Amino acid sequence: MLTLKEVEQRKIAESNLLSLDGSAMKPKVKMLISMVGLMVPYVAFVLYRAFTHPEHPFAGWFLYVAPGYFFGSIALLMVLNKKFQRRAPAPTGNQKHSAARAVRRLGYIFLLSPVAYLPTGGLLKKPNWETVLGFSWACFLSWACFRIAKKNEVESHQSAA
Repeated sequence: MLTLKEVEQRKIAESNLLSLDGSAMKPKVKMLISMVGLMVPYVAFVLYRAFTHPEHPFAGWFLYVAPGYFFGSIALLMVLNKKFQRRAPAPTGNQKHSAARAVRRLGYIFLLSPVAYLPTGGLLKKPNWETVLGFSWACFLSWACFRIAKKNEVESHQSAA
């Protein structure tokens, strides 16, 4: 007779998609496959219309349908992501620590974006409000990245202890 834990593990193993070698796929791979599956029909339609009708590539209804498809895909991916994450095993402390490093690296990239903006003459070409808004946005994104990295580090240290 199987225990309740063994039955749950079998259900999870059966419900997970399998990769080529027979092991269960990670949630990131499932999300990547889902995103590609949603993007391919859209891109195929756009390319078909652009190459077959170059003088007027998009019908009038396309401007109404495209945003709906775009936001509907985002909503569907959010639901699927929750489903995939729920079935995934909990990350170890080492994975959380490497995630913190990756998020911190992204924060540094956001901090470097104003540095790339200055040499291109952005201060002279763009209005002042746009420059201030861009700098503020870059600072906010880098702050958020560093905050998430700190949170991940604290969680990994707590789980290791």
